[in-house]
Amino acid sequence: MSKTKPLGVYGERKNTVRCIINAGIKRRALKNADLKSAINENTLGKRKRLPETFVLGELWRIDDILHFTDAEILQMFGRVPKEGG
Repeated sequence: MSKTKPLGVYGERKNTVRCIINAGIKRRALKNADLKSAINENTLGKRKRLPETFVLGELWRIDDILHFTDAEILQMFGRVPKEGG
């Protein structure tokens, strides 16, 4: 892995997607291998390294297991959740 951090908005979005997926895994007390019904463990590792390569169907299947919050879904797409609905 490179020693420099990715720059710009896309670098932040990549990191956000990675963090949200990791948070969902921790919240459910799972491991990467526990998502095997949604995505192959090796593929998940690659997608976490390069989040821009996720396919929408993969994210849907992962969401079926991790149950992302509405705020997390918005953050994955670079949107800020509004306060108060």
